Amino acid sequence: MPSLRRQWDWLRDLLARGRARASQQYALTTGGRVGSRVDALRDALGQLGLRDAALIDGVADALQLRVEEFRAPVPATLMKVVAEDLAQLLPLLVEHRSAGIAAIGRTWLQLPEIIYAIASDQGERWLCDSAAVGALLHPRVRREGLAWLGPDALRRLVDRGAHAEVRGAARQWCDRLDMELAS
Repeated sequence: MPSLRRQWDWLRDLLARGRARASQQYALTTGGRVGSRVDALRDALGQLGLRDAALIDGVADALQLRVEEFRAPVPATLMKVVAEDLAQLLPLLVEHRSAGIAAIGRTWLQLPEIIYAIASDQGERWLCDSAAVGALLHPRVRREGLAWLGPDALRRLVDRGAHAEVRGAARQWCDRLDMELAS
């Protein structure tokens, strides 16, 4: 008897394929734009022409959350999701044309634990690929960039950061590191 697929299994499958390719793609580009996964998700969801409520239901389902948990995440919510899946979806949410969906993405990025819940290379990708994410996270780069991203990623962000404030914060870290090494 064939198993019945649920309505949003295709999105879960797409996220799983993105997880499988993420590290390999990133290693090949060493910090360059690797937005193909986000672009594929954006295209797939955009072609459906869903109303906001349907998209919210679908993304919550794909993350295996209740809609209320997805709409108003708290730190404990991070423990319930596959971090790599959330990392693929957040730029799409933050950049969404709907103010309501973009606000949900911003709420997730405002969680203090978010930058440590996702892999540092994914954080670097966000900052290289999305000016909107960079606009929200540049204060975190300024305060926690070294602990969050590490020195190599900071050096790449000086040139490749999608937001000027991210590039500036990365430059400050690199200047500080260079002064420490010189002394």
